Amino acid sequence: MDSTDYGMLVYTPSQLARSTFLYVQHIGRWKYDDDYVITREGFESYLFQYTFSGRGYLKHEDREYELLADSVLLIDCRKYHEYGTLSNEQWDVGWVHFDGNGSASYMQAIHDKYGPVIRLPVPHRFIQHQQSLIEIIRGNGVNLEAEAALHIFQLLMEVFTAGTTSPSGDGILVRQRDGLEKALQYLQIRYAEPISVDDLAREANMSKSHFTRAFKLWTGCSPIEYLIRQRITMSKSLLLRERTKSIERIAELVGFESVSHYIVTFKKYENRTPLQYRKMWL
Repeated sequence: MDSTDYGMLVYTPSQLARSTFLYVQHIGRWKYDDDYVITREGFESYLFQYTFSGRGYLKHEDREYELLADSVLLIDCRKYHEYGTLSNEQWDVGWVHFDGNGSASYMQAIHDKYGPVIRLPVPHRFIQHQQSLIEIIRGNGVNLEAEAALHIFQLLMEVFTAGTTSPSGDGILVRQRDGLEKALQYLQIRYAEPISVDDLAREANMSKSHFTRAFKLWTGCSPIEYLIRQRITMSKSLLLRERTKSIERIAELVGFESVSHYIVTFKKYENRTPLQYRKMWL
């Protein structure tokens, strides 16, 4: 089968794949009538399901979602869920059941950002990845499992970086993302200066509370932590490029108020002092 055919493939992963990779369990495409419904719990799999056409629904964690064309459902099948075709509809869907190392973390990161139903701005990417996975499994090559893991990973990362929550939410998320990009550019240019969350929120054209929540959602950390990491990163570059510069001078150049604060903070992130870091790489 290919991604335009209806049918399914199953795969049994090796112990190496189970312990190390993301791996396919079950993959396929089908057109369901309006009486189709699945209710599950305790099923050891993650489900990536794409709607080609028609309409379905998902009941998940006390909420119900409508599944429209070009939307993706991403859920942990261990948790109670129900999905199926809406009345008087045919529902054309493609899916990848997967599991493996890191699956839970990847899925949770996407859920925290978008929830279990995501829209793809470039929907053909799912089709391309699914087709590649089908060809890889059919081909049964020596690197099958590593190649399949790469496609699953790429698909998850593309959803994480480019997805949106719903048709009505597309514009909101785009404006939010644009505002955060402006704040990040400001931070990356002026990281050595005194910067407050208020400064960054103004750059993003958001309230301080809204900006702080959005920043954490998109980057996985607070604005202040991001600033500190930027300063640490720039100091690491100076430690290696500017070998004659003192630790005190580098601390000053990247925006730390005192060398003692810089050393303590550096050790927190790198588990060694700046001087030890410099010696380790030179």
